[in-house]
Amino acid sequence: MQVAALFCVGVWLASSQLGHGQALVAVGAIDLKGNSIMTDSFDSSAPDYPGYWTSSIRKAGGDVVTLSSLTNFNIGNASVAGHVRTGSGGSISLGPSGSVGDLAWVDAFTPGVELGWSSDDAHIAIRNVVIPTVPWTVAPGSGSATVYYYTGTNITATNLHSFSHVITSPGNYTINNSGDIYVGTNCTVNLWVLSSAGTFAPNYLYEAGRGTNAARVTCYVDCTNCTLGTSDSAQGWLAQNMVFLGTTNCTSLKYSGNGDFTAALYFPQANFQLSGGGSGIVDFIGCSVTKTVQFNGHYHFHFDEALAQKGLPMPLFPDLPSNCSALVVVRT
Repeated sequence: MQVAALFCVGVWLASSQLGHGQALVAVGAIDLKGNSIMTDSFDSSAPDYPGYWTSSIRKAGGDVVTLSSLTNFNIGNASVAGHVRTGSGGSISLGPSGSVGDLAWVDAFTPGVELGWSSDDAHIAIRNVVIPTVPWTVAPGSGSATVYYYTGTNITATNLHSFSHVITSPGNYTINNSGDIYVGTNCTVNLWVLSSAGTFAPNYLYEAGRGTNAARVTCYVDCTNCTLGTSDSAQGWLAQNMVFLGTTNCTSLKYSGNGDFTAALYFPQANFQLSGGGSGIVDFIGCSVTKTVQFNGHYHFHFDEALAQKGLPMPLFPDLPSNCSALVVVRT
């Protein structure tokens, strides 16, 4: 749990932007092109969470934020169940069917921005990713492992898959290729994709287990290009179990899946492109922080509010004026 307070000229201020409490954050341009694009939120840590995403737990916390003061913030015809924010003096543009507001507003396909659901007060300091100074070892080699496919809480299929790396012990591992990766049950793993890999685009980054037995992966992407898909996501619908962090070397992030994806993405120097999209209602669970973001297709983007409670994928702090100081207390 993250607790924080701000002090500014002797006045106590509360801030909702100390943790990552937004679905989509971009330093610069946001362009939501395509049809059937929507954002909302839910809370996987709530007592009534059924263990999988369903429309009955939707909330209007699917905020979309650019830190830019420019006008290149295009909502298009998307339905944003949440707030939209820009930097000081910024503005947004909407298509004829674009809708921003609470659930009642967007579910009624009300065009435009509901009163009180847009602002130009986005002042967030985004930190670059630094590789931890810990002992790193080369990831284990190839092998085969069983992959399970889930729909909600039900197993729909199993398959034996060949992986370039089969990791069954917790630890810190380096990766120098784009091969498929298996992480075993109960394993908490840090992966460092070295810059020499050039492009990181595994067909599978698979986490075994569900619930308290689920694997947990933090992947530091230190190469130029990163492409993710629906098979590179956390089992059990918990984005906190799959966190991708892009260093300053990573300038291109793509998602080309046509199915359900669950992860938290933090790539402050990368242009993020989402292409494809299918006819599902889940599509993308988690959050993203990137340099820019562009949608090109159908996407439903569900922000998991539990990420903000844990300060994931990376703590974000308000960009304070020079006459302010910040005291941040972090508890886990």
